[in-house]
Amino acid sequence: MNKPNFFCDIDTLNFLLSMEYEEDHETVDISVDFIDAPFWFVFTADDAEWKLRAIQRGELFSHDENMAIDLGTLTVNKSTGEGSGNTTDQMLHQNFGAFFQACRNLSFYAEESNWDKEFGDLNPDESGVMLSSDGEKLMCTVVSGSDRPDMMCTTLFGMPTMGRPYMDDFMERSAFALMSFEEKHEAAENGDEKAMEAVAMIYLNGDEDEDIDENPEQAAYWFAKLAELDNATAQFNLGLFYAKGFGVERNFVTAVDWLKKAEENGDDDAQGLIEKLQKAVAAEKIIDTNDAQAQADLAEAYMFIGNSLDQADPDIDYAIALDYAQKSAAQDNGDGIWALALAYEHGRGVEEDVDKAIELYRKGAELGHAPSQHSLACYYFHGDVLEEDYEKAFALCMKSAEQGYGLAMRDIGRCYQFGNGVEDDMSLAIEWYEKALEVINDPELEQKVAVFKMLEDGGSFAEDSEEEDDGDGDWGMPDGMMEAMELQDFAEESGYQNNTDECGVFTIGDDNMVAFVMNMANDGNEEAQLVLAKYFLTNECTDEQKKQAIAWLKELAANGNEDAQDILEDLE
Repeated sequence: MNKPNFFCDIDTLNFLLSMEYEEDHETVDISVDFIDAPFWFVFTADDAEWKLRAIQRGELFSHDENMAIDLGTLTVNKSTGEGSGNTTDQMLHQNFGAFFQACRNLSFYAEESNWDKEFGDLNPDESGVMLSSDGEKLMCTVVSGSDRPDMMCTTLFGMPTMGRPYMDDFMERSAFALMSFEEKHEAAENGDEKAMEAVAMIYLNGDEDEDIDENPEQAAYWFAKLAELDNATAQFNLGLFYAKGFGVERNFVTAVDWLKKAEENGDDDAQGLIEKLQKAVAAEKIIDTNDAQAQADLAEAYMFIGNSLDQADPDIDYAIALDYAQKSAAQDNGDGIWALALAYEHGRGVEEDVDKAIELYRKGAELGHAPSQHSLACYYFHGDVLEEDYEKAFALCMKSAEQGYGLAMRDIGRCYQFGNGVEDDMSLAIEWYEKALEVINDPELEQKVAVFKMLEDGGSFAEDSEEEDDGDGDWGMPDGMMEAMELQDFAEESGYQNNTDECGVFTIGDDNMVAFVMNMANDGNEEAQLVLAKYFLTNECTDEQKKQAIAWLKELAANGNEDAQDILEDLE
């Protein structure tokens, strides 16, 4: 019999930490794949001690403990509660105690639920038990094949990346990739769902090697066949096809029907499009009355779908969107003004004109329009067109956030986190982030907030460590993590595409990101210099980088930068 293997994300980990058991509770041996970090655990116990072993998860791995790359082991004496162990992994070192507590609580729960008997026959390299929580109870679902989650892995170069590290999955994908188009088509005709999706995608994108041209009608046909089998991805794609009139006749009502089915089957991207298209359906019924809001709703819908599905020509959608936006804006409708500003900002249906876009955002902001207020604030935040002014940006953003605009609430959280235009306050940052997550879907932000809350009690994830919270608001977070996240956020805001960390939480910066910000710093960008200096001084960097950090800080301090002055004072 195997150890039952569980898949666990940050939210479930937090729930496990909140569970309370007597320490003399019986346990069962288990293994736990922590989805959001590149390692997995084996929890075992004997009469004298509990033991948690952390093992690296590579891009391809198996649950063979004898072939594993150990990251460390934490052993806790049952009688005294004393623990011993070590690891070279920074995230693991800071949080070993909490991982131990969560895995032990799961072992207690598994024992009383007889999960060792129910799930012990599962081959951990083929299936596992996906854990979830509604905040009150722990729930489980057996998953296998493509239903298993993507997980954080360690590449051959030691970098974290999200992927599918399952050996059987890799072998299946490799064999499928070697099949010819004719073989895939035959398999699709025989009802193979994976083949149906592959054939649909080949018709959508074309395939030069197979001499297959793009064929929207055939792509829609195969997505429709797959959608009838309750495949959420196919249902979403088919809904998008109907929204754009790509391969099928445009029909917003039918589009909404398929998108709702996709959402019911777990597609996280469907909701935003559903809301826009439902407004469009209602707007089409009264558009002949010259209603400004109906015009604005249609402008936004066509603008949104024009920017979707790269294989379809967006110009038709953008032209329709521009026409409706101009008519709505002429009636001083805030949504219409904002849609027209978007068109000028991105050159959609009209020649790009950022100055005109800002003029329109300013007009919308003066009318109290929340999205316009936020869009104008972004220009003051970035300082690339308008002069950088964090206080003005914060004030505009707050006006927008107070009206419930999700993106503004998220950026107010960022202001409090990093002290942009306001004194930094992590408690308020989390409060605003959580408000934002009530109205926007942002998995990366959700992950970050989970980490912040997980570490809120002075480092609950580090109870085996002697380190205590120093009162600076970092809550026991691993050294350099806050600075690394600030570096990442600054780099991404400045145009860097982070390809190494889809989760956006645990990477301590990658060389390409550092080089990207370094170029900006060398060009005299003072914010880049400050962000990079803080990163160099708090992470494992070279002596040259630390010397450069001090040089930047001295220059910034001489120019009156108070943050640089404070850092230099702390270093003395």
